[in-house]
Amino acid sequence: PNNNRSFDSLYQSYNQKGDWAFGLLKTDRPHVAKVQGSYDMPWGTTVGLFAIFQSGIPWSSYLSWEGYSPVFFADRGDMGRTPFYTRLDLSLSHEFRIKNNRISLNANISNLLNSDTVTDYWENVWRDDISGFSDQQFFAGFDAYKLAAQQKADGSTLRDNPLFGKPYGRLGARSVRLNARLSF
Repeated sequence: PNNNRSFDSLYQSYNQKGDWAFGLLKTDRPHVAKVQGSYDMPWGTTVGLFAIFQSGIPWSSYLSWEGYSPVFFADRGDMGRTPFYTRLDLSLSHEFRIKNNRISLNANISNLLNSDTVTDYWENVWRDDISGFSDQQFFAGFDAYKLAAQQKADGSTLRDNPLFGKPYGRLGARSVRLNARLSF
């Protein structure tokens, strides 16, 4: 669990120019603001609010080479950022007291505004590994699109990824959770 091959290979540290692949990592969010609060009303109802506003994450085109993926051939973050992320959650609860017993009713509404923000895009340009050149050629520099065209011309089964650049993650739809609790 929680184990992958990301950045285990030198190939994943170089771009197509033979230089170190620099750029922002997937978790970079330079602007984040969170607001959380609740208010207890005198008649027993509590209203809670959680809001988060944050920059989108960088997204990068990449290829697979000799089983190593992602290889950021055009540097990390070359495709820009996902849209600005905004989410608002609401919590409502009310407690009824009946003699020595308490009944609590709760409602939690996630993504109150039903925002449909894209959270990630398909980043792999080709569905298959780019191959047909040596380590020396890789580290000396190459043109990924020319290599792909050459590989296809030579009869390879290299396939373009039809999903490249299309959304693959979105903020989940509004959801409502209801809860009832009896304490005696």
